[in-house]
Amino acid sequence: TLRLALLNDLAYYWHTRNLDKAIAFTQKGLASAAKLKNVRWQGKLQITQGAILLRMEKLDSAFVVLQQAKGKVLKKDMPLLITQLGYVMERRGLLSQAADYALESLKLGEQLKDKGAIALAYSDLSNLFWKQSKFKKGLEYGLKSEEVFKQRGLKDLNYSFTLYVIGNNYFAVKDYEKALDYYQKALTMSRQYGFYNNLSDIYIALIDLYTATKDYPKAEKAAVNSIRYAT
Repeated sequence: TLRLALLNDLAYYWHTRNLDKAIAFTQKGLASAAKLKNVRWQGKLQITQGAILLRMEKLDSAFVVLQQAKGKVLKKDMPLLITQLGYVMERRGLLSQAADYALESLKLGEQLKDKGAIALAYSDLSNLFWKQSKFKKGLEYGLKSEEVFKQRGLKDLNYSFTLYVIGNNYFAVKDYEKALDYYQKALTMSRQYGFYNNLSDIYIALIDLYTATKDYPKAEKAAVNSIRYAT
């Protein structure tokens, strides 16, 4: 079980940094789970596999794998699974369905008293409202998410992304000072823990912010950094 947990953690760690490594760890984990006939860990590894397939833009395959995992994992594993299904809908442009999954994950997180699941659901709703140009709602849910992440006391990939999403909402309402503050917070956390995918997104957002404030040298520097972390 410890080996399976480590392989799953390594796969998830690498899925935003190196997809080849992430796939290799996932395949090792799935093979070990099958050999041990450990159904729950097979399902947990399939959730991670779904996240990797999402990064590869293989949305149909991700959806199938996540559906297969449903009957294998425990209730406490479900918020992450439901969240990944929501991301499939988001990538397909089905924002209303993505919001339904986020709300389902939020409800389950509240039942389980899982602060990580609650914070992530709020974050996802904030991002979806931003995409729908509902920036007041986006800020409301983003700040709720930040507060729960603070209570949880763990700096992770999702916390960093939440700070970036809050920045996006502030930028959309032209509060450039607060937007920059949140982008900088997200940058600091992402640099500290090596969240490369987040770093690329944050620097892309900074290009727009510095362009809007006519600080073109900083916009150019942000563009160089965005390419650096995207490749």
